Amino acid sequence: MRRGPDRSLRVNLMQVAASQPKSKGRRPPSVAASGRLTSMARGPGMRYVVGGGQLPRDNGITEEPKPTTTIRQAGSPFVRGPGGSTISEIVNLWKGSWAIGKGVNDVDWGVGGFETKIVTATPSGNFMIFDINRGKLDREVLGGNPRPMNAITVCKSPQYSHLVLTGGTEGQARLWDLRDNEPTNRKYYKHNAPISALEFCVDDPHLFVVGTEAGGLFRYDYRVPTKAVGKIWGAHGSKPVFDLKWKTNGEGYAPTGHGWLASAGGDRTVQIWDMSHSWEKGAAPTHALHTAYQIRCVDWRPQHPTELVVVPFNQPLVSASAESPSIASTLAPMSLPLSDDIDSSLEVWDVRRHYIAKYALPGYDGTAVAAIWDDDNSIVACYQNGGLVQIDLESRVSPRTIPLETIPRQVISWSVKNELAYAIDRFKLGEVPFDDV
Repeated sequence: MRRGPDRSLRVNLMQVAASQPKSKGRRPPSVAASGRLTSMARGPGMRYVVGGGQLPRDNGITEEPKPTTTIRQAGSPFVRGPGGSTISEIVNLWKGSWAIGKGVNDVDWGVGGFETKIVTATPSGNFMIFDINRGKLDREVLGGNPRPMNAITVCKSPQYSHLVLTGGTEGQARLWDLRDNEPTNRKYYKHNAPISALEFCVDDPHLFVVGTEAGGLFRYDYRVPTKAVGKIWGAHGSKPVFDLKWKTNGEGYAPTGHGWLASAGGDRTVQIWDMSHSWEKGAAPTHALHTAYQIRCVDWRPQHPTELVVVPFNQPLVSASAESPSIASTLAPMSLPLSDDIDSSLEVWDVRRHYIAKYALPGYDGTAVAAIWDDDNSIVACYQNGGLVQIDLESRVSPRTIPLETIPRQVISWSVKNELAYAIDRFKLGEVPFDDV
């Protein structure tokens, strides 16, 4: 049953920026319209920052009434969806005079006393700190190595929001303290392969996990000297670990530092790890989801403890005959072409069902680079070509599909010995993963 209006919404930020005339005090849209998106992070309320080769931009997705926040308010909306949701730009943080080395490889948004700060990892090996309210670069911090910085994440515990973790191509994970005028590298952790993913523990700021391009997972407690408290060599074979997401066991669960970790890799699996178990002698995943594609990133679904959204690393483009997005009116729903190929879809998986997704969500032209749950029924996703999309799981405009319905439940086969085998099955109420319906 639907809860409220349809929240579906989509816009191409590149084309919107290119369509807007220059005005005094506004940065040239041609710069914002170049490059491609590479990452996205969520901030307070319904704010999202997207970043790319030449594009750190802060955008807001709002509904009536608008959420209250200490962060500067958004401008005129780019687009309005069928249910009244809008997308507006809050601030464009890119300067046309900057070199390509200041582009965005990864981005994250601070919390607590740093909720007005955005941090970005750059190809130059440094990281940059932006102030949203001031609308400009606060400072650039030397990363200690000229090779590209691949990953950056901020500790989400408000009391420890000054901690930032970075990982680079040289194989070092570094812990930084933003409280200093010149942020200092408090500790560093060496690895035998480039760092590709980082994640702080949700309820214990002393713990974090590092993933490498060689497929290894390394668990750390920064109160312990620079030695991993646990490691899993080849957690994803020899393929890269592209993303890590750590969630708690839920409210009221006393022990901290436990919960569940999802690791997404180039071996076409999402591994689910029980973090209450020690990694001193290695570990085995509790669940392993087997997809048909390499996985770029994942995100746990709120209020559904066994579900997460999975983003394919590469998705096919729609045909060249598809119409380009219209930019004639800033308040008309701006559509990105839908893809007919099921492989281009984002998918919602239940960890209890290891070989098939629960839902396939509508795909759009281009390659998705990130997807974040806005609430338990809607997802915000961004695409390399500039698309920013809010997907409503209950939408009638762009309905979801159920892959399980495409699999025949009645099959028959002959053996070489002239033996007949058959199977007959039917959907049962409460069947996993639909026991929440």
